Amino acid sequence: MARGPKRHLKRLAAPHHWMLDKLGGVFAPRPTSGPHKLRESLPLILFLRNRLKYALSYNEARMICKQRLIKIDGKVRTEMRFPAGFMDVITIEKTNETFRLLYDAKGRYTVHRITEAEGKFKLCKVVKKSVGPKGVPFIVTHDARTIRYPDPHVKVNDTVVLDIASGKFNDYVKFDQGNLCMVTGGRNMGRVGVVGHREKHPGSFDIVHVKDAAGHTFATRLSNVFIIGKGTKSLVSLPGTTKGVSFRWDVHLCYPLLDRRAYCTKFGAGENVRSLLLNMRPAVSSSDIWSVLHGVLCVHKPRDVSLTALKKILISAICSDANNCVPPARIPVIEMPVVEPHPKSQALLVVGMRKQLDYSSHPLVVGEAFRREDIRVEELHYLEPASSGVCLFGINDGCEQLESLRDRAWVNEYRLLGQLGRETYKNEIRGKVVVKCAYDGVTKYRMQKLLSRVQAQYKRLAFELANVDLQSQEAFELARKGLPRPKILGTPMVYGINLNSFKAPHFSLTLSCVSETDSFLRGFLREVAISLGTTASCRRLLCVRVGPFDSVHSLLDKHFTLSNILANMQICRKLIEKDAEAADESIVRDTPHVAINELIEDRLIETLNEETQDEVVSDCLRIAWGREYTEV
Repeated sequence: MARGPKRHLKRLAAPHHWMLDKLGGVFAPRPTSGPHKLRESLPLILFLRNRLKYALSYNEARMICKQRLIKIDGKVRTEMRFPAGFMDVITIEKTNETFRLLYDAKGRYTVHRITEAEGKFKLCKVVKKSVGPKGVPFIVTHDARTIRYPDPHVKVNDTVVLDIASGKFNDYVKFDQGNLCMVTGGRNMGRVGVVGHREKHPGSFDIVHVKDAAGHTFATRLSNVFIIGKGTKSLVSLPGTTKGVSFRWDVHLCYPLLDRRAYCTKFGAGENVRSLLLNMRPAVSSSDIWSVLHGVLCVHKPRDVSLTALKKILISAICSDANNCVPPARIPVIEMPVVEPHPKSQALLVVGMRKQLDYSSHPLVVGEAFRREDIRVEELHYLEPASSGVCLFGINDGCEQLESLRDRAWVNEYRLLGQLGRETYKNEIRGKVVVKCAYDGVTKYRMQKLLSRVQAQYKRLAFELANVDLQSQEAFELARKGLPRPKILGTPMVYGINLNSFKAPHFSLTLSCVSETDSFLRGFLREVAISLGTTASCRRLLCVRVGPFDSVHSLLDKHFTLSNILANMQICRKLIEKDAEAADESIVRDTPHVAINELIEDRLIETLNEETQDEVVSDCLRIAWGREYTEV
């Protein structure tokens, strides 16, 4: 068993505020023992190499530190893995620069340059106050400083202004209501606001309510609150343009990588959606949100997550964000009679009236504006828990639109990973292995040859299900445009099979099909292997495309916010309209990929009296000797 302290740190286990890319290596620099904890500190090498870019490699950062060029809180630090932390002042005399480590509004350490005068002091939070040997009082700050004989008025959670040169504090700020603070932990890390009321919970964590400059109120633990100013004036300069205000509903992107204003002006969103996306503040009424919360949503279903669980996560995200947008209801005040007994007869008499809140309208009685049971969510196609990929949901009135989308018989694309020589119970992905056999005779050439024959049989079957004679002119014209659309929906039909990779026993297929199910796809792999003299099981099933929707248009579960959901519903609406314009009821053709940028740049401009262009029939047969024939 290993002894002693740990000397290594995996990059995946590093704190997220270090902002290290996962593909940059295996290990990350592990901070040495110091005044700050590992997960609350920033190693000096990351500050020089990743933030300032003064060093390009590990050795260059070490040489800079060894030359005694870096000072932290007035002391030279030659260890490049020294843990610098919150409020530490980093000085580089050779470049005449001074920095203070502070969090930005997203909870990440930022490079905040300060003046030389501001770099002469720092703020320290008092975390402990006690009496040492011989009755000497002392306090301990958040950066592990011990200050003897402090001001007797200084208490725990107060902030002292420390002079870096002398190591003594000359001022302090009490932890009181109305003082400015910065959150140094939790999900609200980096946010700046004014301290509100404090809730005491004996035996648990005390909760402090903070209100920022944008009017947003949030709660955090007492240990996460760091006082940085008296009143609303900060003692230190704040980083960034937002000055610690998290514009969660003001300037956040309504869709990943898309600007909200550009989205609304270019995409052609309706007036209700436009006002919601541009002015998403807690003062939005619930009726405005309900009016636009209808449509089709495209999400990416993770693996080993059922559709029921995914719908619960989606509904919870919608309800929580929507309730945060809705302002608290104003409880009306009513007059209630004051009844007292008569001193002699003890009869009840009304002696006056008093005003009180109408508890019949209290939120704790009537509930929140958005409840989970009020939101209706249904899926377009069922995906098993072991499957993953693109999935369409209908929200509220959008559920009525799903039936018409099923009638369009979209061509869906799946990517299947199979393994030869093993068969599971009921062909399940996570099922128990029940059969094992040899697969030595299976080669890539044999599998490609078999898949070509299977695709030809499905092509012939497509004409039979469409009630078209293969020797007729109608069949020829349909073949020119594409493959015929099945008249009876519900029968699985494969339109394309492609062998992506083959490295026995593993292989990968891409299937383009209509009216398929997960059980049909898993059984398809098994039937292919049986035709080759062995057996196989599906190890992974990924839905790559559903009609015009692919992974680019889908939302990840970590992006489930109300603004992202509304933006995605607008993109889905536009894609469905584009597909309806180019749809052909007689044939099935692959839907071209539509990028999000094209949807944004496409404006809703109605032009009148345009000349209609003749439809150009695409030739799908690709005959090498040309198209010179006479129609009979």
